[in-house]
Amino acid sequence: MKSVWRAVSIKLCWPVWLVVILALSACGGEDEETPNLSAPPTRTPVPTAEATDEPPSANTAPAHIEVRSLYGEIDAFLTASETASALDRVDLATEYIVTPAEECLTASFWPGWEPLQVINAHVELATANMVAWRESTDIFPEADLVQATNRILADLQAVLPIDDTLRVCLVPAPHPGDRPPDEAADLEQPAGETENPAITGLGALVLGSDLIVASCWAGDNCLNGVDVEIAFAYGQAYQIRQSGQTGVTLPLLDYAVYSGRNEVLARHFAPEATFPWTNALTPEQEATLWSRMQEYLDINYQQRTNIRKYERYLFGAGTEEYPTMGGLYIGSQIVRAYLESHPDTAYPELFALPPGTLLAESGYAPG
Repeated sequence: MKSVWRAVSIKLCWPVWLVVILALSACGGEDEETPNLSAPPTRTPVPTAEATDEPPSANTAPAHIEVRSLYGEIDAFLTASETASALDRVDLATEYIVTPAEECLTASFWPGWEPLQVINAHVELATANMVAWRESTDIFPEADLVQATNRILADLQAVLPIDDTLRVCLVPAPHPGDRPPDEAADLEQPAGETENPAITGLGALVLGSDLIVASCWAGDNCLNGVDVEIAFAYGQAYQIRQSGQTGVTLPLLDYAVYSGRNEVLARHFAPEATFPWTNALTPEQEATLWSRMQEYLDINYQQRTNIRKYERYLFGAGTEEYPTMGGLYIGSQIVRAYLESHPDTAYPELFALPPGTLLAESGYAPG
């Protein structure tokens, strides 16, 4: 599973980069200063166990939510692929993964995507490190991951409830980086650091308003990333549900504001978490970038001539004109500004605001 860090390096691939950036991975360390965010919305607090008559069981999904493990499907596929060629893996994936688990591979956020395209957004079947995939599957903490996912989903339902079905599929996947397969399960979180995607080994991919796919490649270490990854993805799925937008229609401003709201939601459950765009810009860079973005705030992925602008304003290009993660940093700042002037906003109210309205009422004006 590719997390937000990998999204930067693959963002030119059709349109996987835009889907994968929604799979947020928190990062940071003791040397990185975490900004003081405004207080989270207060009118809808997370209820304590004492305040809840019958708290949801950690082993039972909250109402309207299904948590499904694809361990069995992946294990069967890997066993069948042991002597198969790279080309045969496509047919085997269809037989052992797509057919029994198609509901976990339907990307409504990207109309027209086929299940095999979704699999290849996680793992490129033709070039996958099958040894690494087998190792990560053998150490996949299925029961504990299902339990932890149910727990955070119950907490999310308490502060930002949904009424319709949401499915969260949990998938063992090979390590996405260059780390040798036998090291994937031996990583330890350094003292004083928040979750790092290379260490937690968990990435959540939003495929639609009703579907999140979370991939784990580092055994029990994946459990460290559950709260941030699932909360961020839940927020994104909620906003897609509210707006009815797809990946090709979502405007640049909306994308940035969605990310900022998801960050606030994730910090509600992991206050010390930092993100790839934390402290990404100086005040001068922020003001300059915001000024340049104005004429492009309404562009989306349908406008082919503006795709490169869309990418670069959101994720950057490592240049002075397009600083890395600049647009996502600005989205975070817009939401922060809104909450500073509306500190009692409940999560449902915050997430229901059209991004343009939120911006207008935020008073955001860098520089």
